[in-house]
Amino acid sequence: MNASTKKPGESLSKDERDLSRMVALAGGLGMGATLALSEALHIKDSTFSLQFSVKTVIAFVLGFAVAFAYLSRILAHPERTSRLFIRGGLLIIIFLVLAAFMYPLRFSLDKLMERLEGVAVALCFIAYGLILIRTVVRGAEREEAEQEAKERAGSNNTAPRG
Repeated sequence: MNASTKKPGESLSKDERDLSRMVALAGGLGMGATLALSEALHIKDSTFSLQFSVKTVIAFVLGFAVAFAYLSRILAHPERTSRLFIRGGLLIIIFLVLAAFMYPLRFSLDKLMERLEGVAVALCFIAYGLILIRTVVRGAEREEAEQEAKERAGSNNTAPRG
């Protein structure tokens, strides 16, 4: 039984609670690891290195705590969780993910144009890839619809008349 079919106040089954805990734990570990690795990653000239420090541990604990608390709450008690909490928590997680991706790009201002050009090229590459994927998916959907229409037309023609 999923949460949308339960009556308000009805608790989750033991299996659903266990699954919710596992999802929240995995999400927390993932967010913590993402933030910790982005803090530990240092880029100097053309080399990358991982330099672990106290800040790395703090980043892991922060990411784990935020994601685990948020996911635990919305998965364990979806009917008692306000929309404001759901949206606010989602905005915080999105901010943390963006920070995790942007933090390794910390740099001096003298190379600002080079970095911005690199980011622009990367975004164009990603957009082009998404456009290609969208084109392939739409073509496959169109081809599938045409095939179904042919099958329906063929089955209507071969149906016995009586």
